[in-house]
Amino acid sequence: MQKKLFQTHAEPIDKIKDNCYIVLDTNVLLIPYKTGTKSIEEITELYSKFIREKRLKIPGQVVREFVKNRPNELKNLYSSIEIHMNNIQFSIINDYPLLKPLESYKKVKKLGDEINKSIKCYRENVKSVLEDIRNWNWNDPISKKYSELFSNNVILDLPLDKDFLQKDLKQREIYKIPPGYQDKDKPDNPGGDYLIWLTILEIGKTYKKDIVFVS
Repeated sequence: MQKKLFQTHAEPIDKIKDNCYIVLDTNVLLIPYKTGTKSIEEITELYSKFIREKRLKIPGQVVREFVKNRPNELKNLYSSIEIHMNNIQFSIINDYPLLKPLESYKKVKKLGDEINKSIKCYRENVKSVLEDIRNWNWNDPISKKYSELFSNNVILDLPLDKDFLQKDLKQREIYKIPPGYQDKDKPDNPGGDYLIWLTILEIGKTYKKDIVFVS
């Protein structure tokens, strides 16, 4: 058995990248919530290319984890914008009766009033952005894009036996067999990585091709 470990050979990425299957992890699907429009467009173009070539696969477990984590990403986005809005401050120069005859002082006061008006307008528009985010259900730009891209042909969910999975996960925990044993302390879904791993194995067995797992 040990001899086979030395005989294991993996082809370099450059050699397999144009013909392999691409399998996405959950954090990859969540990345667009942290990027700019250009990145979203680039990601969409890349996924569309893989789908046309019939080389993109997403484990069902990844989809479930995306659904679970998506609200947190939107909450973080909302919070960061709200903090930004609340931190906008401008301190106008105090009233100095002695300086009122000065044209320079009059100009400074006028500019200060204009800046305050602009800040107030800016804050009101930021509030509108926050309201739009609050009104998103499953129609945020990323979810809508994924619903257009990812059909049942892309998503693969295995019909697995729950008793078998629990027994196998217990064995992995006892003997520290990856993947899965390091997730035993997770409060939610301790077998998530293991389910994704089984799906990757099934893709390889079914299509007999190299796989790149993007995580």
